[in-house]
Amino acid sequence: MPTLTGMVSLAGVSSSGANDAWAVSTRRPQRYTFNPLALHWNGTSWATSSISTGIPGGTYLVGAADIGPTDAYAFGDNTSAASGELAQWNGTAWSRVSYPLPTSTGFPNTLNAISADGPNDVWIVGSYMIQVSQTNLRYETFSDHWNGTSWSIVPSPGPGTENGLTGVTETSPNNLWAVGSSIPSGATLPQTLTLNYNGTAWSTVASPNRGSRSVLTSVSTTSGDAIVWAAGTSGTTGSFNPLILQNG
Repeated sequence: MPTLTGMVSLAGVSSSGANDAWAVSTRRPQRYTFNPLALHWNGTSWATSSISTGIPGGTYLVGAADIGPTDAYAFGDNTSAASGELAQWNGTAWSRVSYPLPTSTGFPNTLNAISADGPNDVWIVGSYMIQVSQTNLRYETFSDHWNGTSWSIVPSPGPGTENGLTGVTETSPNNLWAVGSSIPSGATLPQTLTLNYNGTAWSTVASPNRGSRSVLTSVSTTSGDAIVWAAGTSGTTGSFNPLILQNG
């Protein structure tokens, strides 16, 4: 591992093979200064990569998707711009990727998870803020799909008064899972949110809760496998415990 100065926090890793892996991180030279950092493994050693060509300063990286030596993604959230940031590696350099939101509100959005089944099949999910009245703002879910040519919005449901997606995984092009949290109407604390994509549209899938507050942050499955695992936290305000769910 190369010598790194300042406070460094590794947040995500992805590999396409024994000789190709990416780890993303945030370096903090000062308390409230965030600089994106990407590290590449070539089978022998780790080296830093100039990701600042694709990710602006002020961004803390949270994840990566390594498709192959000439195709990878890194993503995170920019603190000053209040926006989710996405960058793509082409084998030589990182470049910034623009992706659509359901509405151009000018309010914050977060990009929280990515799943890549191949260079022509990539999904990202997160949340974006909308204004529902002069004094009322709320978050809604969003999901975007890359088909090898362009990014497009795939409408995703948000059944509550506050909704967000924080994890996504793909079993096949006709079977995706996304998880997050949603505050039901009339409630103040979030409950688990689970969505399934059948190749045409997203739909909500009932998922259990434990305690007064339950959120899911990640989801995983194996290609062709009907078993899906989701993880998060549950409990009451000030007291949280691990939460692990399995379908079926």
